[in-house]
Amino acid sequence: MLQANVLRYIRPLPNQFASLQSAYSSRSHSDEEADYEAARQWFAKFHSKDQNPSPMSKSTGMTEQQSNMLSLKQARTRFVRPGGPGGQKTNKTSTKADTEWSMKDLETVVPKILYQGLRASSYYVASSDSIRIKCDEQRSQTQNKLTCYQRLAHEIEKIYKTNVPGVTTAVKQERVVALQKAENLNRLKFKKMHGDKKRSRKGGGPV
Repeated sequence: MLQANVLRYIRPLPNQFASLQSAYSSRSHSDEEADYEAARQWFAKFHSKDQNPSPMSKSTGMTEQQSNMLSLKQARTRFVRPGGPGGQKTNKTSTKADTEWSMKDLETVVPKILYQGLRASSYYVASSDSIRIKCDEQRSQTQNKLTCYQRLAHEIEKIYKTNVPGVTTAVKQERVVALQKAENLNRLKFKKMHGDKKRSRKGGGPV
């Protein structure tokens, strides 16, 4: 009996629970939208075309700003001999680029949503907690290394387009919510009017 009374007092009332749930849901939605906006701003900056852009780097094929945004200076590249069919070596020079980015480094420069997408990428290597991209398409070390960088940029672009909704979508969602609220208010007004009519028929005025 005592336990039942205690539980009755500590258990949140339905209205209290609904308020808590609504507050948590609003906060979660707000945090999620903030993450989306951070990704949008980062992506727009990465692809921005400034009036006075910095020159392209020969070592990365990108501007200095883009290189910093992808942590290219922290990338580690080693060159090995490209392998042929059956494990044969296609040539005697080490031209195959094997480039690796630490996830710890990427976390400091890439927005949360894109960072999470990289962890789910086919380029992610769990054993080293890194992004690892290889290329042996060209006979040039430099060209193969540049291709690795370009593949990382393309992968992030794919993650962005898959996971980050456009601003227009967010605006549409706000409009839908506003319409739903207006519809609910109209429904409540109609119910009240209908109730007032029933009470007036019974001889009682509106409350």
